[in-house]
Amino acid sequence: MYANYQTVEMGATEAVQQHSSRNVVAGKPVSQRKLDFEHARPRWLRECMAEATGVFFYVFPGIAAITTFTINGANPLGASAFGGIFQIGWAFAIGIAFAIITCASTSGGHFNPAITICFAVWQGFPWKKVPHYIFSQIFGSFMAGMLLMGMYWPEIQAFKAESIAAGKGLVYNGGPASILCTFPNPTQTWVLFPGQLNHWGIFTNKNQKPGLPLPHRILR
Repeated sequence: MYANYQTVEMGATEAVQQHSSRNVVAGKPVSQRKLDFEHARPRWLRECMAEATGVFFYVFPGIAAITTFTINGANPLGASAFGGIFQIGWAFAIGIAFAIITCASTSGGHFNPAITICFAVWQGFPWKKVPHYIFSQIFGSFMAGMLLMGMYWPEIQAFKAESIAAGKGLVYNGGPASILCTFPNPTQTWVLFPGQLNHWGIFTNKNQKPGLPLPHRILR
């Protein structure tokens, strides 16, 4: 029985091959000039390009989401109609995932000077590559900021004028400067602010007595 099935299968395959032909086009041969260029191209240059591109991929969507949320705060529809914290978080998350998928295989996927320094200190990453990586990361984020300013320049200028006319200035949480930087609220202390450790109660009251020791102020 198995032999009969095998015979039928072989017969069907041969029959199809008799009535159809497959033309495989040969690929264009790679020139020696291109091969020489690939061999001569330095590895560090590819790594720097991957780092800069990866940082751009996750910084740009993140700050773009922040911009649409910030500049529409006074819109009659409300800022929530143009995004929110959830959207901003997902923009950064999808951006970093895409950066890792596309660029991590070339450079290792640091995308942050702190990660590069940590790898150099504890994981044996070559120190001679650290300046190249950090420069590439800063360059990628700078290009993302430049593209963002070019896209939203009229809206940012209008928001800037409204903020100045209202007497709020430019540098405050929710202001024009907060598009590219992070600032605390008026009632929020600078102590451990970069970590945003809200569960520790890192907030102070304007009426709080200044004589309280620092641990009491932090844990209050």
